[in-house]
Amino acid sequence: MTAGVRSAFHPLLEMLEVFGRVLVQKGDRVEGHHMDTSMYAETTIEVYNFIQLGSGGNTRSDLAQLQKVLDSVVDTWKVVLKDKADCPPCSACGFEYPSGEW
Repeated sequence: MTAGVRSAFHPLLEMLEVFGRVLVQKGDRVEGHHMDTSMYAETTIEVYNFIQLGSGGNTRSDLAQLQKVLDSVVDTWKVVLKDKADCPPCSACGFEYPSGEW
């Protein structure tokens, strides 16, 4: 199952693994810096509706099982899977997804 989750989450995992170099502007020049884990140790990434689960099972339970596997393959970041029903309104414009299917 771990290999399947790694495959399903490949775009997300790839982004998390590559993230480590940032550009910082200092005056009129830009410098590259490597981010160490202490710079984002308290950061939690919430991912909403990344994988759509079938309606035949208990989606909360299925999501919890996927979360356990994801936790086993993500080592640096804290990534939390959320159901689309839990998606908060946009903090910039207030847009809310309808409660039904998208």
